[in-house]
Amino acid sequence: MKNEIKFFLKSLINLLKEVYKFVIIKFHFKNIFKIRYIFAIIGIYVIVLISIIILYLDIPYNFDKSKTTIAVYGPTDQIDEAMLQERIVIGAKKNGWNVINAKLPVWLSINKYTKHFLYLSLSLVNAVYKPKFNLHISPRLILQPLGYNIMYLNLQNEMLFAPNGEFKGHKNIDKYDAFIDVYNVANDDENPYLKKALAKKRRYNIPIISLCFIPNYIEYSPAKREQILITGSILGCNRDTFRIKYMLQKLADNNLMVAYGPKDELKSLGNAYKGLVLNPSESFYIHKKYGISLILHTLEYMLTNIPTNRIAEAVSSGAIVISDENGFIKKFFGDNVLYINTLAPADEIYSQILKHINWIKQNPTEVEKKSKAAYDILMRDFCIEKQLFKLDDFVDKNKVRKEKL
Repeated sequence: MKNEIKFFLKSLINLLKEVYKFVIIKFHFKNIFKIRYIFAIIGIYVIVLISIIILYLDIPYNFDKSKTTIAVYGPTDQIDEAMLQERIVIGAKKNGWNVINAKLPVWLSINKYTKHFLYLSLSLVNAVYKPKFNLHISPRLILQPLGYNIMYLNLQNEMLFAPNGEFKGHKNIDKYDAFIDVYNVANDDENPYLKKALAKKRRYNIPIISLCFIPNYIEYSPAKREQILITGSILGCNRDTFRIKYMLQKLADNNLMVAYGPKDELKSLGNAYKGLVLNPSESFYIHKKYGISLILHTLEYMLTNIPTNRIAEAVSSGAIVISDENGFIKKFFGDNVLYINTLAPADEIYSQILKHINWIKQNPTEVEKKSKAAYDILMRDFCIEKQLFKLDDFVDKNKVRKEKL
């Protein structure tokens, strides 16, 4: 990878040198038509496109034209989204599909110069491999390369929409061909804010499907019940409060909890902090090792009933889950999850968790029943492999509709 980065940077430097020589030093109208300059600029232009493909795209070597092909795009600078992207790629491969996997820096899609090269490089790959659809897993990365582009919306409304009803800070998000909205899954109704934002841009009757990508399919096996485990970020309204941080510190000080996530957020927990988890399989085995998973949401996620993706590794690993009162989790998992009121004072939250720990230790049979029941629900309703087949059917219907318009 270091050599690829050096190659990419060297190509950009050479491009700047040629542009400088052409525009600043020797610019004359007649020079535009000199073959030397034309080929130099075209050659370096192509090198930059190829460098982007090498650096950021994972294209299958054993490409099978007889199989369904999809492209999955996600940002590189967010742990949750990176892990979700990896799970989707794993699920698509389990389905026997070809997957073009693009992990892209957000700045590359925003900068007015680099986004041009990014668009062309992605479109070039799509022109060659012809993916059935392009699945974008984050609205922070705004791209519409060649093909049928679908945006996955799993953020709370306040991060997506402005008070005037328009999309908030996500330029051109209305240009996507279709949307997947997790809000619809949790709330049994289409998101009125999404409909309004699209209408503001005169994008009426845009296809929207209700799906939630959470776990890959895996066979159930019981987990150990050692300590409470919390993974990922604790930023965001409610999570990033004195009450929550005090409660977590108290759990850590009493050797009741371990934590994996960003060091800057969790290092104050001392020996309870164990490092960073960067992939779904590692997270899965960590949840299985400790067996009691603490799931915390931001206040807006709770109010809009949007779940964190961490529920995937927790439930699929066989761990028993202790969660805040997120509407999605309560709706689908019911009393197979143990709940706490995270809007209570810090000591009260700690007492609630301590009560759950004592119950878990005293009732191993009941704990196992709840864990297995939660697993069955997760795999039945949210298995990524099944969700992708539903999305495939959705594209079959709506892609044809788009082509006829």
